[in-house]
Amino acid sequence: MKQWITRSLLATGIIATAVSSGAVLAQDMPHHRLHAGPGRMLERAEALKKDLNLTSSQQALWDIAAEKTRTVMQGARQSHQQTAENIKTQLASGNADLRALAAQMDAQRDAARAKHKEVRDAWLNLYDKLDTSQRAKVNAMLAQMMERRHNMHRR
Repeated sequence: MKQWITRSLLATGIIATAVSSGAVLAQDMPHHRLHAGPGRMLERAEALKKDLNLTSSQQALWDIAAEKTRTVMQGARQSHQQTAENIKTQLASGNADLRALAAQMDAQRDAARAKHKEVRDAWLNLYDKLDTSQRAKVNAMLAQMMERRHNMHRR
């Protein structure tokens, strides 16, 4: 049960970050808001990585997960921008097919969800290979992130 909770927390942190990062980074937001958002997950993870003292096999899994995360975030950003431009164009024409736009957005969300599962699985593969001490450090980082997120939403 405890392992399931830990995996769920890790997966939630990674998924939330991956999902929101694409949307956050793609929006026209003030610079300071961008740096406060979940797009900094990899940056925080890189800082944690130094404390984990990864083995070479763990490092290889880390590299795979980090690259998948970057790729998915970049793809989500581009997809979001393209969809937003398409919506603006169709709305400006005065003849927008809202059902078609909704279907396009649903398809984009479903494709992104599949990619985010791949990212989550890559991070969970790494987590499976961590020892007890390393897992404790990951859990502490995720707990801090969840607390920060909770405090942000409380305001």
